[in-house]
Formats: sequence, C-alpha cells, structure tokens
Amino acid sequence: MAMEKQLNSSVNKLSDTYKMLVVQVDEVNERWEYTLDFIFGLRGIEFQLTDSTTEFDAITSPKISFSKWNSGQVLNESGLTQMKIGKSIWKGIECLAFDGEPDPISSIFYVLTRMEEYQPVVLDQHGRFMGNESVQFKNGWLQQCICDRWALAIIAEIEREIQQPLDSKIQIGQLIPSFDIDNTYAYLLKRGKRKLLSMARDVLQGNFKRLHERHRVLARKKKDPYDTFEWIGSVAQKFKVRIFWLVGDYGNLDNNISRHQIAHQNLIRKMSEKAEFGIHPSYVSNEKSHLLSEEKASLEETLQRKVQISRQHFLKLKFPTTFQHLINEGIQEDFTMGFADEIGFRNGTAHKFPWFDLSVNKKTDLQIRPFAYMDGTLLEYKKYSIAESKSKIQDLFQEVQQYGGDFIFLWHNETIGDYGKWKGWKNVLEYTLTLKNDSNL
Repeated sequence: MAMEKQLNSSVNKLSDTYKMLVVQVDEVNERWEYTLDFIFGLRGIEFQLTDSTTEFDAITSPKISFSKWNSGQVLNESGLTQMKIGKSIWKGIECLAFDGEPDPISSIFYVLTRMEEYQPVVLDQHGRFMGNESVQFKNGWLQQCICDRWALAIIAEIEREIQQPLDSKIQIGQLIPSFDIDNTYAYLLKRGKRKLLSMARDVLQGNFKRLHERHRVLARKKKDPYDTFEWIGSVAQKFKVRIFWLVGDYGNLDNNISRHQIAHQNLIRKMSEKAEFGIHPSYVSNEKSHLLSEEKASLEETLQRKVQISRQHFLKLKFPTTFQHLINEGIQEDFTMGFADEIGFRNGTAHKFPWFDLSVNKKTDLQIRPFAYMDGTLLEYKKYSIAESKSKIQDLFQEVQQYGGDFIFLWHNETIGDYGKWKGWKNVLEYTLTLKNDSNL
C-alpha cells in the first residue's frame, strides 16, 4: 500500500511538467526495470512501474498495461527461460516467439543479456560462441540494431493505444576507433630464443625476403612493418580512440613482447598520453583469472594510474564468468561485445548499456560498449574485398545513424601498416573515419 501511495504521489508531481508513462506489469522486478529502462529511459521517456491493478486503474496520466498485452513473459521468470524459442510477427514486425507467442519485450531482454549464451551452445576451437550460431544471424537480424527496432515498435504501438506521442529521442553518439595491440612489433625488441627460433624458421622455409627485411629493420634502415603508432596517435587527435594492450606472458596465442622490456614500457606510456588506455587480457587469462589480476597490475604500474577499460584477446567471452572477473578487478567498461566471424550487433544495439548478470538476476555497474565490425572479420572470416568492406561498413553506420548509439570499430596496429595480406587495408579504416552523422562527429 505504501508503494502505491508513493507511485501515485510521484505521478501527480510529475504530471504537471512531464509526460510520464505509467506501466503496469505482473510483477515489478529487476528484469522489468532493466528492460524498460532500455526501451524508455534510453530514449528520454519518463516512466514508472507498478504491479497494482487498483493503482493503475486510478491513474489518469498516460498509461499502458503490459499485463494485458501478454508480453514480457521471460521478464516474469527468475532463471534461464526453458521456453521454446522461435520467430514470429508482432504488429507487422519480426521478433522472437516464446512458446509460440510473439513477444518483442522478451525479445529485447533475451538478446540484450545474451541469454542464449548461458545455454548449452556450439563453441569454436577457442571456446567462443560464434555469430553464425546466434539467433540474430539465423533470423537475418545481426546487422540490424534489432533491440532498438523492437523498442521503437513498442513505443509506436503504445502511442497508438494512448493516442498521444511519447517524444522519444534518438541518441546519436560518436565514431570511436579502437585498436588492439596483440603484437607490438614484427621484429623489434624480440630477443633471445624467440628471435633465434623465428630466424631459423625463415631459413628452413627459404623465406629470405623476411630475413633480409628483419636485418634492415634491426639495423634501423627500415621501419618495422607493425610500427603504426605515430599514425594511431594522429587519429587520436581527432577521435576518442581506445587502445587495448596485451601485456600477458608469451604463450601459444599470446605473442607480444615482454612487458618487462623498458623500451616496450616507454612506448606504452607514450601511447597512453594520446588515447584512453585499457587492458587486453591474455588468451589464457580467460581460464586463469589470477593472470588477469597480474597483467592489470603490471600495466597499471607501467602507466602509474588505474586501468578501467578492457577488451578480451580473441574476443573470448564466457558468460557470466568473464565479466564477473572484470568487475572484481575494477573494470568499468568492456569493449569485447562483438563477433569474430560476423559483423553486426551482438547485443542488437550500438548503445552503451549496463551488463545484466543472469546468474544472479541483477543489473551490474559494468558498462558494455558494443563494436560493429573488426578488421579480421572483413578479410579473414568473410573474405570481403576492400570495396565490399566499405559498402558493409556504410550499411552498419547508417543503421547506427537511424537507431542511435556509438559507432565503434576494432583494428590492430599490424593491419594498418599496408603490409603482407593487409596491403591496402588502411584505406578501409581511413574510409570509416570519414563517415559523418547528423551531429557532424
């Protein structure tokens, strides 16, 4: 009863100055608050939740009953849904169906929280859930901001029902270039056994061109082909660049130079002055969480400041443990949310949003920053040409333009050096940087 009085009081106070929407649901809980904050709050629509029919019927301000819509059934649960997931049509738009019932509200929660990745799923050799296994890919939605599309469709249907506009706003964000530094140099600073083994491999394979190139780089007669840091720094003068640096110990799939080398530390410090800096946790740290703590502490010691952003090496994500470990280490934003094998929107949005931990059924403080495409996806997985890549990027950008959010993209220092198979691909990144939105980013 006290909750009903508080709701009625807040509605009366706000109704004079704001158009606040009152929403009735079967049970006010964290899932409903989280999902409706994405649908309404993200778009500047004031809303208030109630599960009281008496209170709802007495309110004269704009209101909608999702209980009568028979929507949001997954939000009324507390665990992983055991419903049969399919595809259907709701009010003329495609969405997920749960036990045969089309439900755009549950669809948003299901995709946004990556609920399907908590279930038994097919993983690749790196233990990753791949884009072509996702419900969005299978339904043709992966390159759409599908959660935002569903949110706007829900808002439009409410407006028709209450016969007045809710004045939703599209938040156009920023172009955010991001770089993963997996292998700082091709030749420089590589010493000892590692250097000798690499040279021996070149001799055995008859790769004398590479041997000659190594000699010239080490003699300082040629620039290391992976040394694109000056150019990255120039990009950071115009955009809010994020750099994620691998400092884990050398291993099978962790191939960077030792973090203990002074010259390497000096470069890290220099680049950290140009862009926001984050940890790129090693491949093995995903299974051995104590390594994440060691690597982060080492990077912080080099930088002499806290590291609060991250992106996983190889985009390795295991729900919910990867994010739980990051939270325990004080990470505030993670930029891993995208697929290696497919371009598009893993969470169905380009907006920043808080991670919802389904294992404890609660919203967390960790902010998720989805990216739209990765360089390796374009060339190595999809085998796109440079022209095809630009066309695909333009389509993704237009989607973000229409539905809001930040246009984040992932490159590596070695892929923009016009070297080897990546010759000419720097032009694709340069093209991305020329894209403009209505706010003249």
